[in-house]
Amino acid sequence: MKRYEKPLIFESSDLAEGVFADSGLISDVIEEPVPGTGEPPVQQDVPNSYSVMQTNRWDIYAQYNVTVTNGSASHVDTVTVLIGTTGTVTEVTGNIASYEVGNGCVSITFNNYGNGFDGGATNTFYVQVAGSADVGLV
Repeated sequence: MKRYEKPLIFESSDLAEGVFADSGLISDVIEEPVPGTGEPPVQQDVPNSYSVMQTNRWDIYAQYNVTVTNGSASHVDTVTVLIGTTGTVTEVTGNIASYEVGNGCVSITFNNYGNGFDGGATNTFYVQVAGSADVGLV
């Protein structure tokens, strides 16, 4: 079960003109055993946070650094974030495991180059988005 929370858009004096950043939160449901009870796992809502910063743009391409954090205390193989889009996204490439586009959003799954994420780990990945002239992540 995933729950999307609208990204926060913020300004920073450290960013160059035409470079934007935002953040958001998506929660994954993970299962962890009940300690010492022998009971089956219980589902627990774990927030994975992310931030997006545009680093370059030309023609039909926009490049970003996407920073993701595993919100759980446990190692996970992947972290998936749901990010709003502008324009028509035709392709997402870069240091990603997979992506899906739909309903004004792109769902991007990261696997940290096949290494997964330790509990609380934060990593930054390169992402390139292609599409219409006004394509981008918001």
